[in-house]
Amino acid sequence: MEGSGGTVVGEKYLHLRNSNVTELIEAILSTEVDFVLNNLVGETSYAFLRALDEACLRDRRTLAVLSCNFTEAEVAEVAPLRAVRLLSCGPFFESVDLDFCARQHLQHGAQRISHYYIGGWRAVRLFANSLREAGNSEPGAVLAALHRQHDVDSPGARSVMARNNHACLPCYIAELQQTCFQILHREPLPVMPDPYLSATELREAERLQPDLL
Repeated sequence: MEGSGGTVVGEKYLHLRNSNVTELIEAILSTEVDFVLNNLVGETSYAFLRALDEACLRDRRTLAVLSCNFTEAEVAEVAPLRAVRLLSCGPFFESVDLDFCARQHLQHGAQRISHYYIGGWRAVRLFANSLREAGNSEPGAVLAALHRQHDVDSPGARSVMARNNHACLPCYIAELQQTCFQILHREPLPVMPDPYLSATELREAERLQPDLL
């Protein structure tokens, strides 16, 4: 955030499953902030978003909240949001490939196709394709075949890097509209994996549009 010219004006931590968010919301609304970065998870996050929406509606203001990795599978816990602009980022949203989602519904029944669903689906396909290419189940042969996989047409991981066995993923930023996420920004190329932030260059953040929010 600071690498993009932003300033952190406050920070608060809550225990898991703690739904007492009144003090936190009062602190947010008493401060002039452009957006809130929400790293809460599960019931705590849902309680926070619902309560913040009610407070913003009462104060007749709109506030953007970036909840990283919030997925379609969780929308029913918070929607509808009337005064909070809920944004999320991840490697897949349903609006990226509606045809794929429709096929999954036909095969597996009605459900939300989140990027967690895509992660499991893609992992099985990568393993199956690697096993087929290797011709046997010897781990070294399967791993070598996995590193040769490259698929730009299917949702999810494009490839797996031999350097750290992590996946190169597409990246989208989306905003919740009613019950669906609509894409606001997409990276033109898959994002290289850096699970321990050992190769992250913060100045790369300057490439993002400053008026995205």
